[in-house]
Amino acid sequence: MTGNAGKRQLPPLPHPDHLRKQAKARLAAMKAKLPGARLTDAQLILAREYGFSSWTALQAEVAQRVQSPQGQWRHVRRVHLATFRPGWWRRDQPSEEDVEAFAAFFRAAIILQIGFVLALVGGLALVLWIMQLNGLLPPMSIHLNL
Repeated sequence: MTGNAGKRQLPPLPHPDHLRKQAKARLAAMKAKLPGARLTDAQLILAREYGFSSWTALQAEVAQRVQSPQGQWRHVRRVHLATFRPGWWRRDQPSEEDVEAFAAFFRAAIILQIGFVLALVGGLALVLWIMQLNGLLPPMSIHLNL
């Protein structure tokens, strides 16, 4: 990236297809004024507006952000529901693809629920520990009568 030379701010998780559509729209606008304009010209202008030296550099940054943990999470959130074909629950025998998509969706849901419960229990334990340190709770001890 060439710094803040560009006029536009690239979103934290840009979508490559959206950038391609922006370049094609820019090309259409350019062709109205310059009939000899090419897609590479529109891509270069768009990349420079975002502060990159070339379209390749812009695409490399987008690919890096898509592979980041935040980008992968966005993919997980969208892919499971998108893979269900309309009406899959009405068929007598769902396809193997539908069964796998349904199983993947519920695996992700279970992982999210476990994470939520662990965060909730951990947060509660932390709050109780801080309250005890500040004298808001009496000291707790466990007595075993063996």
